[in-house]
Amino acid sequence: MMSVLWIGLSFIGMEFFTGWFHKNVMHGPLWVLHESHHKPPRSFWQRNDWFVLFFMTTSISLTVVGAPDGPALWMGIGVALYGFSYFFVHDYLIHRRVGKPHTPTNRYLRAVHRAHHAHHKHIGRETGEAFGLLWVPRQYWRD
Repeated sequence: MMSVLWIGLSFIGMEFFTGWFHKNVMHGPLWVLHESHHKPPRSFWQRNDWFVLFFMTTSISLTVVGAPDGPALWMGIGVALYGFSYFFVHDYLIHRRVGKPHTPTNRYLRAVHRAHHAHHKHIGRETGEAFGLLWVPRQYWRD
């Protein structure tokens, strides 16, 4: 039962951490990498994709340190599940980097889509909104 708790807390914690990280680090000192994500793609790979390695390394490290049954194992799994969710929502549904174009019909996914596109209307690093991904502020829920 504790494993489910650690996985859930890690998954939820990642949403808050990545929102903070996106706003303060990706739109701050590491803008040199993230800027590629705010411009039209020049190839399938973007400099922004280096962030995947950071979060993937975090997940793998937690999993290895926590094996076979420590809290870090379950935290690593929670981080990995968040990563898979992020990939599905961000790269598949929103940016359509893989698969066929898809317009969400689900109310929640439309709100996520709307919030992320509002974030991308700001080209520079100094201004912005909606830095999180899965938690959607109220103003984006309109239909």
